[in-house]
Amino acid sequence: MKRMLAVVAVLVAGAVTVLVVNGNRGPEVTGREYADRIAAGDWSAAAAMVEPSGSDPKTLAAAVERITVVDVFSVNDDEVAVDYQLGGKASTVRLAVRQQPDELGMLERWSMEDPLLIRVNAAPNQLSRGIVVAGVRVPPGGSLKLFPGAYEVAGVPSRYLTAKPAVLMVDHFHSSLHGEVDAHLQYRATDELRTLLQDKITEHLTSCFGGSGAPDCPENLRLFRDEATGFAITEQPRLDTVEVYHGTLALRFKTTGGRMTYVRDGEQVSRDLTVYGAVEVSLDDTVKVTFTNQF
Repeated sequence: MKRMLAVVAVLVAGAVTVLVVNGNRGPEVTGREYADRIAAGDWSAAAAMVEPSGSDPKTLAAAVERITVVDVFSVNDDEVAVDYQLGGKASTVRLAVRQQPDELGMLERWSMEDPLLIRVNAAPNQLSRGIVVAGVRVPPGGSLKLFPGAYEVAGVPSRYLTAKPAVLMVDHFHSSLHGEVDAHLQYRATDELRTLLQDKITEHLTSCFGGSGAPDCPENLRLFRDEATGFAITEQPRLDTVEVYHGTLALRFKTTGGRMTYVRDGEQVSRDLTVYGAVEVSLDDTVKVTFTNQF
């Protein structure tokens, strides 16, 4: 009898031990380990738990701020929920898990099935250059996937275009219903580009007032060319606005302060002289200037 009781006691103790051990091997434990690796910036260990398909896990090293894991808990038999914070904002995301065959026939094993990634989209109107996120160039309208975190967004280096860097919060608080975050960056003309444009404007006006008759010459010159004479520039137009034109991959520009004169019916007439145009800067910094009739 004593022997039987001893055997029963051993079996009960073994069962309890298995329950305790499995309690530390459940899906929420696996999910917590995965989230903690991301929070620690250990991209290689996180990638080892589940392949971050379609992304370069090393970009996590570029994060200027990483997440803080608040809690991980089971939602159902094949999902865990991860509560985390970034920049003081709370986010929650569900990730799929899968139970694997037991180890030694009794110890639970779980694996992560979903990587904790967020798609970052580059706005389509970032000229023809795109942007740089986490050290990776993303073309206009392109995207990349990142572990949640705060990342620097910068412009693609150029002699002629510059953009003020910004910090992008890549998390589920700031994401869309589809789990995506949009990255916007405003390019501006550098002083070198403004100087180049002013030179191009001067060359263009020299040609127009020299009698070229081109359809892209200033409006007041084209309108009265056939009925007036003595066209002359009295005040050279100065480059004024250079800004992104919505819906295009070009910068638009216009001048200010320009004046011109001509003689019509024996009288000298003075009129505004405004030049409009567009400028495109390729990735190799080739500049293409086109003159237009309106801004």
